[in-house]
Parts: sequence; C-alpha cells; structure tokens
Amino acid sequence: MVGQYANIAQAVADKRPIQDMDFRTLDFSGLDLARAHFIHCRFDGRLFKQCNLDHTHFVECDLSDCQFIDNACSVTKMTACRMIKSHWRGDISKLTFSDCDLSDTHWQQVDFQSCGFCLGDLSHACFEQCRWKTVSFTKVVMAGAVFNGAHFENVSWVENDFTQLTLTQCEFIHVLLLKCNLSGLDFSGLNFHHCTCNNSQLNGVNFHGTTANNCNFSACEITDCDFGEAQLAKSLFIGSYLRRCDFSQAEVSNGKFGKAEIRDCLFVNSNLTQASFSHAALEAVDFTGSNCTYTNLSYANAVKCVFERCTVLRTNVHALVEKKNRWQGTPAAGLLKTDKTQQAMDKRLSLVMGSH
Repeated sequence: MVGQYANIAQAVADKRPIQDMDFRTLDFSGLDLARAHFIHCRFDGRLFKQCNLDHTHFVECDLSDCQFIDNACSVTKMTACRMIKSHWRGDISKLTFSDCDLSDTHWQQVDFQSCGFCLGDLSHACFEQCRWKTVSFTKVVMAGAVFNGAHFENVSWVENDFTQLTLTQCEFIHVLLLKCNLSGLDFSGLNFHHCTCNNSQLNGVNFHGTTANNCNFSACEITDCDFGEAQLAKSLFIGSYLRRCDFSQAEVSNGKFGKAEIRDCLFVNSNLTQASFSHAALEAVDFTGSNCTYTNLSYANAVKCVFERCTVLRTNVHALVEKKNRWQGTPAAGLLKTDKTQQAMDKRLSLVMGSH
C-alpha cells in the first residue's frame, strides 16, 4: 500500500500519467494528489476527504460509490468517468465534468464556482442546498434530477433534457436556458430575476404565482402553460408561439409580445399596463377585465378576441386589424385610434419606398 502511494507521488513528480491501476484498497483521506493524471483506474467505493485535487485529471476512471468530502478541487477535470452513486460535499471551483455518468449521485451543500458539465448524465441526481455561480450545463441529461433549495446565478443551460426534473425553493438570477425542453416542469412559487429562456419548448409548465420579472421568453414554443398570478413585469415574449396559456390575474405591465402568435389564451383580470402586442397575431384571446392602460395593440391582427370590461386609457389600437372581436363594457373613449408618431413614420416610409 505504501508502495502505491510512493508510485503516485513519483508519477506526479515525473509528470507521467498513472494508468490501469486498481486503488480500491487505498485510503485517500488527506492526500496531496494535485496535478496527478489517472487513466483507466479504479477507485470505486473509496473516500476522498480533505484531499488536494487541484489540477488533477481523471480519464475513463471508475469512481462509483466514492465520497468526495471537503476536498480542494480547483481546475480539476473528470473526463468520461463512471461516477454513479458518488457523494459530494464542500466547495468546488473550476471543476469540469465531460461525458461523465453522474446518475444517482448525491450533492449536499456544495458551492459550485465556475464549473462545467458537458455531455454527461445527471439523471436522478439529488442536489440539497447547493449554490451555483457561473456554471454551464451543455447537452446534459437531467431526467428525474432533484434540486432542493438551490441558488443559481449566471448559470447557462444549453440543449438540456429536463424531463421530470424537480425544483423546490430555488432561486434563479441571470440564468440562460437555450434550446432546452422544459415540458412538464413545476416552477410555481419560484423566483426568477433577469433570466433568459430562448428557443426552448415549454409544454405544460406551471409558472403559477412565479416571480419572473425582467425575464426573456422570446422565440419559444409555449403551450398549455399556467402563468396565473405570476409576476411578469417587463418580461419579453417577442416572436414566441403561445397556445392555451393562462395569464389570468398576472402582473404583465410593460411586457412585450411583439410579433408573437397567441391563440386560445387567457389574460382575464391581468395588469397589462404599457404592455405591447404590436404586430402580434391574436386569435380567441380573452382579455376580459384586464387593465389595458397605455397598452399597445397597434398593427396587431385580432380575431375572435374578447376585450370586454377592460380598463382603457390611451390604449393604442392604431391600424388594429379586427374580426369578430367583442368590446362590450369597454369605453371607446379610452382607445387611441390615431397614432400621430406612427402615422408620420408610415408616411415617410411610403415616400421613401415610392421614390424607388
């Protein structure tokens, strides 16, 4: 056993990789493994406690059932490793997992700083009270994973599968979700701040009562989602496709739905103050009882929509294309049908186009 420790130390000193070794009988607690390079080695079931793993690289190693407790893990790399049911606790900085099997792993009070997960499997992993800052997830399988009490800040998720993901008491700050499948997730009651969700699929997602002010949901496919009573002030849905979504009693002031396609959706009793639906396609959308003060509906195409008993004040309906809409109980005096600024712009544009 002493000989194996010496061999590791000598290999590190000589900058040689350690290959095809079986370390299942060693105790790694308190060891300095900094800058070691392990290839095709077996560590399954071993305890790594208060080790120095700075700049250590594990390639195609078996680390299943291992415990990583309070180690120094700066610029550590795990590549194509099998780490099923491993247990983690402590701070991790600049650690990279590439194509690793991290399924059924358990992470408790881990502080992730500038880490990366790429092409791996985190299905059914459990994260308890973890903090994530400047972490990236790219094409990672997250099916059945559980995040409880997580704090995400400056985290990016690109092309990830979130099937049956569970999120409880989590907070998201400046998080990017790009080309992800979020279908079926429950975000109810969670907090999102300045987050971006673009080119993603949201089918049957529950945002009821969620705080998501200043968030960007542009260019997404959003169907059968519940945004009821959500806080969505200054959020963007530009160019998105929304169908059978419920925004009833939601706070959507200053929201932007420009060029969106919105069908069979509810905005009943919502606050749409200064929201913009300019150039949007609206079909069978119910705005009953909503506050549409300074709302912009100019150049929208509205078919079979309900604008009954709405609060309107300088609500811009300039060039609104209408067909079979209902306005009962909404005072026409509050509708602004002439937008002088837009008309002047249209006139200048027509003159320029006519000169060509």
